[in-house]
Amino acid sequence: MKIEAVSIIFATEFLNANHPLRAGGSLRGQAVCLAGYEYDWPMFLAVFVWPRARWKNYSVMLELSRLAWSPLCKHSASTFLRQCVRILRRTYSGLIVTYALPGTEGILYERAGFYHDGYSGGASWSKRGPGERLTPDTIGTGRKLKRYFVDLGGSAPE
Repeated sequence: MKIEAVSIIFATEFLNANHPLRAGGSLRGQAVCLAGYEYDWPMFLAVFVWPRARWKNYSVMLELSRLAWSPLCKHSASTFLRQCVRILRRTYSGLIVTYALPGTEGILYERAGFYHDGYSGGASWSKRGPGERLTPDTIGTGRKLKRYFVDLGGSAPE
């Protein structure tokens, strides 16, 4: 499997075709989008964004915002994600955080080397600070989602 960085335009089109939540606001704050190719066809996509404000006091370097794959892929998504982490270790240090979608167990993340460490607060994600506009609810709004971390090196797990 070949993995390379792709543009936001490519990422938007791939997510809209292959992710249940589509692209939405997942590309806001984008740090790197990595695509996995099998036989020269894009089969996987991982969107890593700069961490949201809630992580500014922790060693979280990136947040995995979206992970999508084509139904035609030969390799597993955990294999792709594990290879993405290896690539990111060359440039970044600290932690990557992500959340399992409701109704999933997060086994994919565990197989890719992530470890489960608690749950999200369950607060609505559409609430922002005073005077800021509301955002539409998402699939995880108001639910405690399983939180996963992987250490890129240079930091101790929390």
